[in-house]
Amino acid sequence: MALGDILAAIRSETEVEIARIRSDGELRIAALLERAEAEAAAAEEKAASAMDAAAAHSRERIVNRARLEADRMVGRAVEEVYVDTVEAAERRIGALRAGDGYEALLGDLLAECLAVLPDARVVQVDVADEALIDRLLADRGIHHMTVDPCLTTTGGVALSTGDGRRVINTFESRRARGERHLRRIAVETIPAVGRTGP
Repeated sequence: MALGDILAAIRSETEVEIARIRSDGELRIAALLERAEAEAAAAEEKAASAMDAAAAHSRERIVNRARLEADRMVGRAVEEVYVDTVEAAERRIGALRAGDGYEALLGDLLAECLAVLPDARVVQVDVADEALIDRLLADRGIHHMTVDPCLTTTGGVALSTGDGRRVINTFESRRARGERHLRRIAVETIPAVGRTGP
C-alpha cells in the first residue's frame, strides 16, 4: 500500500473524530455567542433606558470578548483535530511492519531511493528490517550495497554514497513531509465554525 493511500485511509478514519470535534466546537461557540448576546441585550436595554454611553460601550466589549473567545476555541479545535490526525497516522504507520504488505512497501521505499540515488553504496535500516532488506537486495540482484542496521525507525530505508549524498525514505520522514498536509486537513475541517453567529 503506497504511503499516499495510507494517509488517505488515515484521513477517512479521522473524519468521525473530526465531526465530533466540529460538533462540540459549534455547540460551545453557539452557547458562548448566545450568552454574549443575552448579556449584550441586557446592556443595550440598560443603555436605552439610561441613555448611558458607557453601557453601549460595555455591550460592544462583551460581544468582542465573545468573538475573541470563539476564535480561541476554533484555534484549539483546529489543534485538537491536527493532534488526533497525527496520532492516528502514527498508530497506523507503527502497525505496518507487522502487516502482510510490509515487505512490498519496504521494497517500494527502496526503489524510490534507488531512483533518486542509483549509485548508493550503503542502505541503512532499522535492525528489525536487516534480514528483510538483505532478501530484497538479493531478489533484485543488488550485491554492491552494504547494509547498515543503524536507523531507529518504524520502517523504511536511507541510502548513501561514499561522497556524502544521502536520501532518507522512512515512515517518519514521509510523515514529516506530509505534516503540512495533515495540518491543512485540520484547518480546512474547522474554519466555518468560528463564523457562526453575527
